[in-house]
Amino acid sequence: MGQVSMTVSMDSRLKELFESLCADLGMSVDTAVNSFVKTVVLSRTIPFVPKDEPRRNEGMALFDALREEIKNNGVGEMTMDEIDAEISQARKERKGL
Repeated sequence: MGQVSMTVSMDSRLKELFESLCADLGMSVDTAVNSFVKTVVLSRTIPFVPKDEPRRNEGMALFDALREEIKNNGVGEMTMDEIDAEISQARKERKGL
């Protein structure tokens, strides 16, 4: 497979720190980045918890709570046709039809 270049923008101080760390670990920046990319591709996940993971978890918890509330109120799941019908009805009511 052929090699390609990739450009990444980052804070200059962060780049210096990363280059220094890579050197301390005995690897080049290219090796470190390639290792990261291979790990992500093979595992199909990022090998660390992203900084905003708590926000994602909060959002999913809210979504799950809303689904549970809907289920408890007897609404249940809707088909796409039912959703379209509700949207159409709401649009008619908004237009005063």
